[in-house]
Amino acid sequence: MKLSKEQKDIISHIQSGEITDVYSFVKYYGFGTYVGHNRSAIEEAFHKQYGDKKYKCRNDDSNNNECIIEEIDEKYVWAKPTLSYFNSEGQVIKHHDIVHGFSLFEPTYICENINAVISFIALWQYLKSEGLIIELPKSCSEKDVGLFLRKEPIPHNNRDIFEEGQLRLSDMSVNVAYFLDWKYALDEPAFEVCLPYLNMKLYPAPALLTYITKGHKTLEEIRERRNMRIALAGVLIALITSIASIIISFQDKGYHNELQEIHNSLQEIHADLFGQANQDTEKTSIDVSSKTIK
Repeated sequence: MKLSKEQKDIISHIQSGEITDVYSFVKYYGFGTYVGHNRSAIEEAFHKQYGDKKYKCRNDDSNNNECIIEEIDEKYVWAKPTLSYFNSEGQVIKHHDIVHGFSLFEPTYICENINAVISFIALWQYLKSEGLIIELPKSCSEKDVGLFLRKEPIPHNNRDIFEEGQLRLSDMSVNVAYFLDWKYALDEPAFEVCLPYLNMKLYPAPALLTYITKGHKTLEEIRERRNMRIALAGVLIALITSIASIIISFQDKGYHNELQEIHNSLQEIHADLFGQANQDTEKTSIDVSSKTIK
């Protein structure tokens, strides 16, 4: 397999242990970004809608005293809405038997280049087929799922949620979820494709270092290349032998320059083929007599 410069670089980081799974691949090359809800933006949206409003409420002894502006009588008070973070830890993503929760305000690392992940998996499969890596099982973690999350917009409803005359003091707490303008959504097609590899880690097999030092060639590829050179060398020997006969018969007929060019070209081909073949097989010596061309 002919590898690109980028694929060779990935393999070197697998060998060094810097890339061991899909998540470490995405992180190492910076194919993702951190996303999370902005607490300040949510508070700003809340104050924009309710910061200067007050409502007449029934005092229901809810211990929500921070909402009270002033008492009207024993039963009613003027109250202002407050922003509540109660029971708003985050969002749960479910996919078959995989369940993970994600915090509202703690950033989650998501992948922005799924095509790069698919290419990495293709390289992973090739290295596995050649016995150059070892796979070990692992569970699909929260950070693995996080790579495939996307921001799905939520239409924001600016309608006043409070109805005059029906309010109690306990109603004045507005949950933060009401002001979210997006939620997490799972990119299910991409997740399904990559899921088998999210349950595995890869490690370099002993043969991987040899593969790298041999110019990213497997032993089979090296053997095939050597056999091809030997075959070409055989063809060259036959060609030189034939040309030598022609040279001998025509050297006295005024074709000296043309024959010299042919001779030089053959010498270059011979040197190139046998210079490379010497790395893998025994050098074949070819001696063209100096009497052939004077």
